[in-house]
Amino acid sequence: MRKWVFSLLFLVWMALVTAASLLRMEDVGPEAFEIPYGDKLGHFLFYAVAMFLALMALGEWLRGKMGFRRAAATAFAGLLAYGLLMEGLQWAMQAGRSAEWADVVANSLGLVAGLYSAKGAFHSLRGLNWPD
Repeated sequence: MRKWVFSLLFLVWMALVTAASLLRMEDVGPEAFEIPYGDKLGHFLFYAVAMFLALMALGEWLRGKMGFRRAAATAFAGLLAYGLLMEGLQWAMQAGRSAEWADVVANSLGLVAGLYSAKGAFHSLRGLNWPD
């Protein structure tokens, strides 16, 4: 069971990211409060967690078969492409959502933060050690 924990968390998280990216916010409910740049902060946090969980899931499956740097580059490229796809779908659907380059930048910064968080976890916790 342990080998599936982060993989399952990653899949659930990405389903939430997809829903948050494609549903109109009016469908979710009224905004309880307004946070300055909250949308960009949301993008940053969604993708930071996505990268962390992606690397933890890859660690479950690939440790010993692929080095951390290669796995990180693969996860970064895949999640960046996914973020671009979500922005493209928002543009194409034009149903209350808007595609913005600032969202792509926030996603990318989140990916970097998630990468360094996972790297710290893998290199500082003995049970998670994953060589470069």
